Amino acid sequence: MNALKSRVVLFGLLALASHQAFAADTQNFAGLTYGKSYDNFSNSHALDRNLNSPDTDGALDGSNTWGLRLGQQNTAGRYYATLDQASGSSAGLRLKQQDLTGSYDAFYPLGRNTRLFGGGTLGVARVTQDGSSFGHDSDLGYVAGVQAGILQQVNDRTSLEAGYRYLRSNAKPDIDQDGSKLGSSQLDSSKEIYLGMNVYF
Repeated sequence: MNALKSRVVLFGLLALASHQAFAADTQNFAGLTYGKSYDNFSNSHALDRNLNSPDTDGALDGSNTWGLRLGQQNTAGRYYATLDQASGSSAGLRLKQQDLTGSYDAFYPLGRNTRLFGGGTLGVARVTQDGSSFGHDSDLGYVAGVQAGILQQVNDRTSLEAGYRYLRSNAKPDIDQDGSKLGSSQLDSSKEIYLGMNVYF
């Protein structure tokens, strides 16, 4: 819990420090992202014992990830909220991860229309197990992490980007069968490689 509080404070200070940079020349934007997600889960001892160490990592490894964004941007950086979703299955388990996050990126210009970006993210994650062989369950946890990439301004209304994001989490759904709990699996981390398009208005 202390780690989560530290991340909240850090993200808040980052937001306050960059507030003045957004006082002028700000543009609103909406974006769409598509990428590949690679997740790391930790199974409980009970789940490994009852299901012979199921490959929960494999359920979301390499799965398609879609995201919707809404935010504000200027020459110094950007704020945005993102809703991401990925799903997949392995060993009879079907897992779905949904993230709702707030992020800030600082820009480093490489040229007139090209910028590197890097920043931090904080939010919540919901992980759901809804495979037909097991009972439906979901859990809500925090997510906190970092992202970096490159942003290419195509014109005044459009930009394209490519990025990498790493998030830590603690969402931990239970796995049960016929009303009996078999154990649980905790989402420890997520890695995502993605492409995105943004439209300014």
